[in-house]
Amino acid sequence: GIPTPRKDHAVIMVRFARDILTRIHVLTKELEITHGPDTADLSLRCGIHSGPVTAGVLRGERVRFQLFGDTMNTASRIEHTGQVGRIQVSVETADCLRVCGKSHWLIKREDQVEAKGKGIMQTYWIGSLGGKAGGSQASETDEDCDTVNEHEHVSAKHQNGKGTASRNNNNTITNNNRGGAKKKAPNNGLQERSTRLVDWNVQMFLHIIKQIIARREASDGSTHGRSTPISKSRFGHKTDANGGGSDAPASIPMDEVEEIIHLPDFDQRIARRQQDPEAMTVNPVVVTQLRSFIMNVSLMYNPNSFHNFEHASHVTMSVIKLLARIVAPSDDEGDFNLGMQGQGKPSSRDSSSHQHNNGTTDSAATLHDHTYGITSDPLTQFACAFSALIHDVDHSGVPNAVLVKEGTRLAQIYNNRSVAEQNSLALSWELFMSEEYAELRSCICPTAAEIDRFRQLVVNAVMATDIVDKELKQLRNDRWDKAFSNDFEESPRNARDRKATIVIEHLIQASDV
Repeated sequence: GIPTPRKDHAVIMVRFARDILTRIHVLTKELEITHGPDTADLSLRCGIHSGPVTAGVLRGERVRFQLFGDTMNTASRIEHTGQVGRIQVSVETADCLRVCGKSHWLIKREDQVEAKGKGIMQTYWIGSLGGKAGGSQASETDEDCDTVNEHEHVSAKHQNGKGTASRNNNNTITNNNRGGAKKKAPNNGLQERSTRLVDWNVQMFLHIIKQIIARREASDGSTHGRSTPISKSRFGHKTDANGGGSDAPASIPMDEVEEIIHLPDFDQRIARRQQDPEAMTVNPVVVTQLRSFIMNVSLMYNPNSFHNFEHASHVTMSVIKLLARIVAPSDDEGDFNLGMQGQGKPSSRDSSSHQHNNGTTDSAATLHDHTYGITSDPLTQFACAFSALIHDVDHSGVPNAVLVKEGTRLAQIYNNRSVAEQNSLALSWELFMSEEYAELRSCICPTAAEIDRFRQLVVNAVMATDIVDKELKQLRNDRWDKAFSNDFEESPRNARDRKATIVIEHLIQASDV
């Protein structure tokens, strides 16, 4: 209603607030893919009050139209005492809405709010408006607003007028009780949040899968019609003295932890031929199986306060972001870009620089060694993210020491060491190796050698999240001493891969904090 008076100002402001809430909900879901799973929790509170205001143009470096007065202060108090994702209005605004025939929009707030400088106030929530979003400019109430009451506009000719003031403020969902009654979470709130986390994880893993496909195509590899053989001996179960079955696995993850994980050497031919990973097409069946796998992983998490699926998603996000900060070789000229392959663009070079680049193969290989080969190998990246996603599956929320002290069945199966971590890995790996995910597994690691290397990466990464086990800690300390000792001699490849193993384990340890 300022500067042009209009009698349906309250209706327009309510619709405008509704449009804002609708748009912020859509925007945060879009941004969640790039900024992480918590982004969609950002929302707004909206508060509206109607009354006289003083309007004017402020001069200075930033000339702007500004509203002043007690009405603006009251609108701010109404917003502060509101709840996330809801529109709260004052009694004055509610009266304006009633005059315009919109009393059915109003829901009287059960409790009164105490506003700073205003005392106890009665307010109203705005319920369903009906109609479609995006109609804040068009009035549907002209026939209902023929009578102008004492809260309607006067001429704004002298920069004084009456209108409806609205305030909104960014806030997270954790602060939704500020100054007001406790908001009851919707019944499907946790399910919706879990679905958003699944969607975000699917997008992140698809990005790495495209890198795997691009690298495989550059090396003349193909996954079409190929299935991954499963090593039954590794994933089978022990037999008892009478030849019967046993619940204990034939081998446990702790037995598979290696001091050095070997990564592939840099291949200049592959780097030269590799196309943009984002241009790769992923088989829809693989996408479906990936989503199903991540959804099933989320269902395998227990709803405890820390070791839950939300925490696992945060660890996954951290691992991916840390990987993205490593420099990776990108083409046959030894150029490089920041971030994981496919996320940046090679630097430009002129013809003269080409003429003086006789040692391009050596320089690119040297850069590969400086990054220990991690970002040159998308399977390693996938394994790091995969490990972060599954590292707390089925965690009961009870420390390993308690599980061992109580003599639980899991503690007995895993020899009283890293009980929760070994259980998480075993359950997740069994799910991953099921026939339900044959195409997904074939896309990621189509050969027995690749799946063995993938498992080794996952075993070391997940077991690294147990920072209490003394033997694992000693293994890590010894590895570190050898990697950075001047007296210890080993082959250049072992030296590089030893440091790569250290980095991989530290990535997930730092992210799990």
